[in-house]
Amino acid sequence: MPFSQACENNKAPILDVLQKELQEHTHVLEVGSGTGQHSVYFAPRLPHLQWQTSDVIDNHQVIQAWHNAYPASNLY
Repeated sequence: MPFSQACENNKAPILDVLQKELQEHTHVLEVGSGTGQHSVYFAPRLPHLQWQTSDVIDNHQVIQAWHNAYPASNLY
């Protein structure tokens, strides 16, 4: 699977912000999901959210591969 080192490096600081900013929300549309790495990291750590990835059609197969490798019940 394609891997983004930038996603790996920034996932924890981004999660800190999302945990504060999305407390009152139930759905997230992630625009520009890229590899899908952020979604598989964030979704299980923010279980109150339904996480919807999106990207150009060429990236859907990669995103789906990450979701298949790291399933979470709140990923769509």
